[in-house]
Amino acid sequence: WTEIDAADNTTLPETLLKKILNPKAYDELVKRGYVNLVENVERTASGGMKIELDKIVIDEIIFDINGTVVAVIED
Repeated sequence: WTEIDAADNTTLPETLLKKILNPKAYDELVKRGYVNLVENVERTASGGMKIELDKIVIDEIIFDINGTVVAVIED
């Protein structure tokens, strides 16, 4: 897969995120309180992940292949 997008006005289930994300990236979303706000997950060309969030100031979090946050994009 290259991208998973939630249906309109919904977010991706936490159980799915736990299965598809690097454990470190998943834990970071939980720690920040964003795990229930994920609308979209897209794999980057480098093997990392770009996470699009719903209804908060932060629009996207980009993780490298090891699950380390490399960028936070504000709305």
